Amino acid sequence: MKKISLAITSLLIITLSIIPQPEIETKSILLFEGSDKIIHLLMYAVLMFVWIKSKIFFSNQLIRNNWLFSGLLYCLGLGLILEILQYCTSFGRSLDFFDIIANATGSLLVFIIFKIKNF
Repeated sequence: MKKISLAITSLLIITLSIIPQPEIETKSILLFEGSDKIIHLLMYAVLMFVWIKSKIFFSNQLIRNNWLFSGLLYCLGLGLILEILQYCTSFGRSLDFFDIIANATGSLLVFIIFKIKNF
């Protein structure tokens, strides 16, 4: 089940990141300018949390020994790659530096909380 949770969470974030933005007026949905960054932060916080909970999924000894840091690298890498894909493709999306910051912040928050909690 942990394998499936990580795969589903990752695929959901990938899908939401590459599908074209809807034609609806997004300002009517968002509470304030830039509130989509909160969504980015939450998505990557959830992804990092799911990574932490699925640590037994990995058979590679190096990843198992460094699973928390590996999860952070996975989340940061995925966020960066998806933003670059938005820039390089015609998905109707664009690269946003503040999205990258929000993605990293969500991942780092969970990473730091877990490090503090377990030491």
